[in-house]
Amino acid sequence: MRRQLCLGGLALLLLGWAVTDQTVAIDTSVAAVSETRVLRLDHQQLIAIRAAWQEGQAPYANAVDTLLTEAKGLLNLPAPTVKNSDPGITKAHPNDYVSLAPYWWPDPAKLDGLPWIKRDGQRNPWVDSEQGAKAQWNRFARGVEILALAHFYSGDEAYRRAAIHWFDVFLVQSDTRMNPHLNYAQSVPGVAAGRPYGIIDTVYLPQVIDAYRLLAPAMAPAQRHAVQAWFGEFYQWLTESPLGVEEQQAHNNHGTFYDLQVLALALQLARNEEALKILARAGQRLATQVEANGAQPHELARTKPFHYSAYNLRAFDGIASLARHLDQHWWQDKARLIAALHYLQAGSDKAHWGGSEEPSLERTLLTSPWLSAAVAGADLSPIAVMTEACFARQYLADLASSIATAVGRCDY
Repeated sequence: MRRQLCLGGLALLLLGWAVTDQTVAIDTSVAAVSETRVLRLDHQQLIAIRAAWQEGQAPYANAVDTLLTEAKGLLNLPAPTVKNSDPGITKAHPNDYVSLAPYWWPDPAKLDGLPWIKRDGQRNPWVDSEQGAKAQWNRFARGVEILALAHFYSGDEAYRRAAIHWFDVFLVQSDTRMNPHLNYAQSVPGVAAGRPYGIIDTVYLPQVIDAYRLLAPAMAPAQRHAVQAWFGEFYQWLTESPLGVEEQQAHNNHGTFYDLQVLALALQLARNEEALKILARAGQRLATQVEANGAQPHELARTKPFHYSAYNLRAFDGIASLARHLDQHWWQDKARLIAALHYLQAGSDKAHWGGSEEPSLERTLLTSPWLSAAVAGADLSPIAVMTEACFARQYLADLASSIATAVGRCDY
């Protein structure tokens, strides 16, 4: 019993992919929002973790304390905004999300560098500018999640006030809000003002939705209406715009993360019939992207085959967590999920993968899917056991946002 709680708690503390079995339609009234449950997290497990932290039980005490430390650091930071994120490459509105494609570079053979050329796996440092839209979105998504959970665990109103303010700045206030579209995401100078691939920039959208559901009871009615309207407009853009329609048709991790985002939005907007259709499409995607032995051919063709295979598995893991709201249990019923996890864990050295731009394997990417599978009671017999000491190092490092420096490699 204690191990089951530990596994469940670790899954939540790491990346929070577990969910409840019950779908609760959300509207913007105070009564309705106050009774909602988070979508991708398990509300009862959150309560259990809070109680364990209050009693000082390891490993929850250290984990929650680490989260609270990070939350305290956010209290004095200005709220993120994508305003004026365009580095001068588009004709976007100041409130539009503008980002650069990660693997594109100025052509050294051209005086003006145009059109830019692609170098797969070689990340352009301009993409990760702290003032860029992607960095600002990630700060917002991760920040409101940390602050909302910090309030849930500690009851400290400072965290909730800060998170609500961040929502107000990023999604509500007319002078700072992000317009609900990605028409200029992953722009390539000389090639395209925006591309369908840019929709993957907002993969942390499910975290934003869960943070909102934790915070909504304390929001002013007008703010709740505004945030919910933003979700609705963004969903409409994702499902109807030419870029969104094209991204839906992607046959690799881009398509999977697209499904994850629109599924989370459909559930948030109580569009369960549409959610069922999205989930059916995602199931077809799993059957075509992952072979019976767990290999993912589209991802194996990349210069970072392990990274992209694990990345795609994490998207399917997120979909599996949301599927529980629709009475589907992917980790028990979809054999190819387990096969993909086994395939990734079986290849333990770089030589096995041969990625030209992959000097080491990001094995921490597998922790969340492994924990989700374990919590779901999936058959992990073909997969070597990961020690709880390894869990602890990885989820604590993740909460501190320092995986690269704080986590030693674990033996699987």
